[in-house]
Amino acid sequence: MSLCTPQARRRYRPSSLLAALLAGATLLGLMSVGAPSAQAAKGAARVAVNYGPVGAIRWVTQRPGGFHIVGWATDPDTAAAIRVRISADGTTLGTVSASAPSTVRNGHGFDTILQLPGSRVAPGAHQICATAINAGTRGSDASLGCAAPYLDYNPTATTTVVWQRRPGAVVGIAGWAQDPDTALPVKVQITVDGKLRATVVADDPNQWHPGRHFKVMLTGVLNGVHTLCATALNTGYGSGASAPSCKTVWAYFSPTGRLEMVKGGSGTFVNLTGWALDPERPEPIRLTVYVDDKWAGEYTADVARDDIGATYPAFGAAHGFSVAIHVLKAKHTVCVRAINVGIGYNHDLGCRTVDTTNPIVPSGLAPQTSPAPISTSRYVRNISGSGTHDLANMRLEGATDASNNPSGHRYMQLLDIGGQDQARGGVLLSAGVRFVTYGNLVKCLNAYVDGYASKQRSGAPAVIAIGTNNDMDVWRAAGQTWADTVVDPVVSYARKYPNLKIAGANDIEPGFIASYPSTLAWLRGYLAATSAPFVFNGSADGCASGYAGSNCNNGWTMPGLAYLAGGAAPTRTVNLPQIYNTTMAMQWRYISLTGVRRGHPKINFGGALTEYTACRQAGCGSLTGNSAWTAMWTQLRAEPALKPSSLPYSTDLRIDW
Repeated sequence: MSLCTPQARRRYRPSSLLAALLAGATLLGLMSVGAPSAQAAKGAARVAVNYGPVGAIRWVTQRPGGFHIVGWATDPDTAAAIRVRISADGTTLGTVSASAPSTVRNGHGFDTILQLPGSRVAPGAHQICATAINAGTRGSDASLGCAAPYLDYNPTATTTVVWQRRPGAVVGIAGWAQDPDTALPVKVQITVDGKLRATVVADDPNQWHPGRHFKVMLTGVLNGVHTLCATALNTGYGSGASAPSCKTVWAYFSPTGRLEMVKGGSGTFVNLTGWALDPERPEPIRLTVYVDDKWAGEYTADVARDDIGATYPAFGAAHGFSVAIHVLKAKHTVCVRAINVGIGYNHDLGCRTVDTTNPIVPSGLAPQTSPAPISTSRYVRNISGSGTHDLANMRLEGATDASNNPSGHRYMQLLDIGGQDQARGGVLLSAGVRFVTYGNLVKCLNAYVDGYASKQRSGAPAVIAIGTNNDMDVWRAAGQTWADTVVDPVVSYARKYPNLKIAGANDIEPGFIASYPSTLAWLRGYLAATSAPFVFNGSADGCASGYAGSNCNNGWTMPGLAYLAGGAAPTRTVNLPQIYNTTMAMQWRYISLTGVRRGHPKINFGGALTEYTACRQAGCGSLTGNSAWTAMWTQLRAEPALKPSSLPYSTDLRIDW
């Protein structure tokens, strides 16, 4: 029979006489709490009697220099409030009255703030205990339990961003700081490479976090990689200052620019064109020209260049140069050096060879109006450092790729490396978790360059594009890092190979993790830090394939993509879009048209990027190189404003396991 039925309840209910006896015994305090009596064995109930106080700690939270404790306590011998003794780590801090309102025991709560002993308290867990003090002559004091909260009275500092201000030889650091013992401003020490540079006050309230904001601009920081740290100073009960919060900035104050063309003119004059600026100031800077390693004059880079003004809006457009110099009729090497202003060093903008006895030399390469020969590009996943095996393998791959490219055409090889890991100073190889430092990556890339040059045919000029993506660390400093730490070292190394050009590249996709503003900041950082070309090898996720000016995935737009893919630096950018299907070719037709209708130059398309080989390796789908090139050519030729005269490149990705 179930004990829940009415019959069962009637069966196990004590008789009224027994209930009365039990109640009387309880009131008289005569019930035994020891061994059961004979009467109990015949059906009498046992009752435990407690005359001591009862209660509990409800919660403990940190307060400046101490803690806030809330609980309740009561004693059955009295209706009055009793006292509660509070201790911390075995030391009694005081007693309080349990006379506050309480939802558990109305009128018998305790709620108080107490200070910990000592003026300097180290962070850690602290044993907070409460004991109810017995009232009356019966019973004894009773423990209400203990809590072990982690209490930390030290300040906190967080560096949110470091940057180089342009123009200006200045680096900045910003973040926030707080001290749990005060809502007032907090002092913050700023160090550069471990040396104290400034002490400032974080005094700007910020709604996004409980602390106060600080921002510091520092002068006198030299070219190079620097670690900036912020440390909040203790103002209350903590044991010391905060841990340093650090970020790295790649400061570059030397001039930047490019010698774009050296061409023989009439008679024995040579014309030089290009641009140069110094990141410390917006005024035009001076240039020195050398012919065959001999000084040939000093000039000013002050010619208006709208593309430079658009790329560097803080500097204006007056940073181009167009110089004519007189030389003897002969073959000459002409070099241009930008003169540094302030911090930094003079910077060589490049050298070109010109033959004034035959100043106009045809390239011998006809425009590419039919499908271009397909070069090999690579998802680089097979290096782990710069050991003998890695370098030998990269050199072999370069030699193999060059030997497959016949004369009479231009070629582009994209080395798709992976995402940047700025905190560790390197990259995570594409679609994997293998980390390679920037330094080891450069050594491997140089080995590829050596291998390519060893088998490169005459009449087959090539571009090796060194690519990252917008799927990991993507901000302005990361773009500067890619230029300064990866691309430019390889550019310098490859100068000994006249038919090889090095470019930076980025697989920019709306579907990747970085937002459009972050990706734009990366590109501006890259363009400002190097004169090397930029190859856009991204996609147009979610963009329209039948009309211009639409939105794309994740808040991106067709005007935004048009700017990244060419508008930001029309003379330096080559667009090598992913054309894995015909829809992708249609998307890029309308993205370029979007830019043209807004008054920008048409995108400079280099050709088509496919992954036909990679898909055969890994199981996916892509057009062949010929089909993709034809789709791109057809779409661009369909728009009068976009018609190209040549699409020189067709390259197909493979996976290096």
